[in-house]
Amino acid sequence: MPPYFVNASDGVVEAWSSTRLQFPPRGWQRDFRAILRSAISALRGTELPLNAQYRSAVREHCDTENILFYNVGTSAFAAAAAAGVHFERGYVVSACSVDLCSEPLHYHRYETRGDANGQFHLWRETS
Repeated sequence: MPPYFVNASDGVVEAWSSTRLQFPPRGWQRDFRAILRSAISALRGTELPLNAQYRSAVREHCDTENILFYNVGTSAFAAAAAAGVHFERGYVVSACSVDLCSEPLHYHRYETRGDANGQFHLWRETS
Protein backbone atom coordinates (compact mmCIF):
# COMPACT_ATOMS: atom_id res chain seq x y z
CA MET A 1 0.00 0.00 0.00
CA PRO A 2 1.25 3.49 -0.83
CA PRO A 3 1.92 6.31 1.70
CA TYR A 4 -0.06 8.82 -0.42
CA PHE A 5 -2.94 9.14 -2.87
CA VAL A 6 -3.79 11.93 -5.31
CA ASN A 7 -7.23 12.21 -6.90
CA ALA A 8 -7.98 14.73 -9.65
CA SER A 9 -11.45 15.35 -11.04
CA ASP A 10 -13.13 18.24 -12.80
CA GLY A 11 -11.78 21.35 -11.11
CA VAL A 12 -10.62 19.61 -7.91
CA VAL A 13 -7.37 18.01 -6.79
CA GLU A 14 -7.31 16.13 -3.49
CA ALA A 15 -4.30 14.49 -1.89
CA TRP A 16 -3.84 12.40 1.24
CA SER A 17 -0.55 11.38 2.80
CA SER A 18 0.72 9.64 5.88
CA THR A 19 3.26 12.40 6.58
CA ARG A 20 3.29 16.12 5.86
CA LEU A 21 4.88 17.17 2.57
CA GLN A 22 8.32 18.48 3.46
CA PHE A 23 10.71 20.81 1.67
CA PRO A 24 12.81 19.52 0.18
CA PRO A 25 10.95 16.23 -0.23
CA ARG A 26 12.84 13.00 0.33
CA GLY A 27 12.15 9.44 -0.74
CA TRP A 28 8.56 8.73 -1.76
CA GLN A 29 7.63 12.38 -1.17
CA ARG A 30 9.45 13.26 -4.42
CA ASP A 31 6.97 11.12 -6.36
CA PHE A 32 4.06 12.46 -4.31
CA ARG A 33 5.08 16.05 -5.08
CA ALA A 34 5.54 15.31 -8.80
CA ILE A 35 2.07 13.74 -9.11
CA LEU A 36 0.49 16.53 -7.09
CA ARG A 37 2.23 19.19 -9.23
CA SER A 38 1.05 17.54 -12.42
CA ALA A 39 -2.56 17.37 -11.23
CA ILE A 40 -2.55 21.01 -10.07
CA SER A 41 -0.95 22.17 -13.34
CA ALA A 42 -3.88 20.62 -15.20
CA LEU A 43 -6.47 22.71 -13.30
CA ARG A 44 -8.00 25.45 -15.41
CA GLY A 45 -8.12 28.92 -13.99
CA THR A 46 -11.46 30.66 -13.55
CA GLU A 47 -12.59 34.16 -12.63
CA LEU A 48 -12.63 32.97 -9.01
CA PRO A 49 -9.62 32.59 -6.72
CA LEU A 50 -8.14 29.15 -6.26
CA ASN A 51 -9.56 27.64 -3.06
CA ALA A 52 -6.87 25.65 -1.24
CA GLN A 53 -7.16 23.72 2.01
CA TYR A 54 -4.66 21.93 4.21
CA ARG A 55 -6.23 19.71 6.83
CA SER A 56 -4.55 17.65 9.51
CA ALA A 57 -5.45 16.58 13.03
CA VAL A 58 -1.74 17.00 13.82
CA ARG A 59 -1.67 20.29 15.70
CA GLU A 60 2.06 20.95 15.76
CA HIS A 61 3.17 24.34 14.46
CA CYS A 62 3.16 24.50 10.68
CA ASP A 63 3.11 27.08 7.92
CA THR A 64 -0.05 26.36 5.92
CA GLU A 65 0.97 28.53 2.98
CA ASN A 66 4.29 26.72 2.63
CA ILE A 67 2.66 23.29 2.86
CA LEU A 68 0.04 24.11 0.22
CA PHE A 69 2.14 26.11 -2.24
CA TYR A 70 5.89 26.43 -1.66
CA ASN A 71 6.49 22.76 -0.78
CA VAL A 72 4.54 21.71 -3.89
CA GLY A 73 6.27 24.22 -6.18
CA THR A 74 4.68 27.54 -7.05
CA SER A 75 5.01 27.13 -10.83
CA ALA A 76 2.30 24.42 -10.72
CA PHE A 77 -0.26 27.09 -9.77
CA ALA A 78 0.23 29.44 -12.74
CA ALA A 79 -3.12 28.73 -14.44
CA ALA A 80 -5.21 27.71 -11.43
CA ALA A 81 -4.30 30.81 -9.42
CA ALA A 82 -4.63 33.39 -12.22
CA ALA A 83 -7.47 35.12 -10.31
CA GLY A 84 -5.70 34.85 -6.95
CA VAL A 85 -5.76 32.35 -4.11
CA HIS A 86 -7.26 31.91 -0.72
CA PHE A 87 -6.33 29.14 1.61
CA GLU A 88 -7.50 27.63 4.84
CA ARG A 89 -6.27 25.36 7.63
CA GLY A 90 -8.58 22.69 9.01
CA TYR A 91 -8.19 19.89 11.52
CA VAL A 92 -10.48 17.16 10.18
CA VAL A 93 -9.10 15.06 7.33
CA SER A 94 -11.61 13.98 4.69
CA ALA A 95 -11.93 10.23 4.21
CA CYS A 96 -9.49 8.73 1.73
CA SER A 97 -11.02 6.40 -0.86
CA VAL A 98 -8.01 4.05 -0.86
CA ASP A 99 -6.07 2.36 1.91
CA LEU A 100 -2.66 3.86 2.60
CA CYS A 101 0.23 2.14 4.37
CA SER A 102 -0.68 4.10 7.50
CA GLU A 103 -3.37 6.54 8.56
CA PRO A 104 -3.80 9.47 6.13
CA LEU A 105 -3.03 12.29 8.56
CA HIS A 106 -2.55 15.06 5.97
CA TYR A 107 -4.95 16.31 3.30
CA HIS A 108 -4.58 18.89 0.52
CA ARG A 109 -7.48 20.19 -1.56
CA TYR A 110 -7.24 22.60 -4.49
CA GLU A 111 -10.47 23.71 -6.18
CA THR A 112 -11.24 25.96 -9.13
CA ARG A 113 -14.72 24.77 -10.09
CA GLY A 114 -17.69 27.11 -9.81
CA ASP A 115 -19.24 25.63 -6.68
CA ALA A 116 -16.15 26.70 -4.73
CA ASN A 117 -17.71 30.16 -5.17
CA GLY A 118 -14.59 31.93 -3.94
CA GLN A 119 -15.80 31.32 -0.38
CA PHE A 120 -14.06 30.03 2.70
CA HIS A 121 -15.40 26.65 3.78
CA LEU A 122 -13.65 25.92 7.08
CA TRP A 123 -14.12 29.27 8.83
CA ARG A 124 -17.06 29.85 11.13
CA GLU A 125 -18.12 33.20 12.52
CA THR A 126 -18.21 33.34 16.30
CA SER A 127 -19.27 36.07 18.65
